[in-house]
Amino acid sequence: GESQPEKVQVPDFNGLTLSGVNELASSKKINVQYSGISSSGSGVVAYKQSIEQGTEVDAGTIVTVYFRTTETAE
Repeated sequence: GESQPEKVQVPDFNGLTLSGVNELASSKKINVQYSGISSSGSGVVAYKQSIEQGTEVDAGTIVTVYFRTTETAE
């Protein structure tokens, strides 16, 4: 029989830093595509993701995480 792909739940990336998203994604077996990161990549936090948290997906599914800089909080 065919082995079913492992199912994982998409975590909530909201408010996390780049490294935080990285760690959480790998622990949940999710692949992340980053959007909105400047060349430096520092001082950004996640504010949006392409697949809602709690959605059940196959392990290895790509979730796009959108970042914005925290420096311009005005």
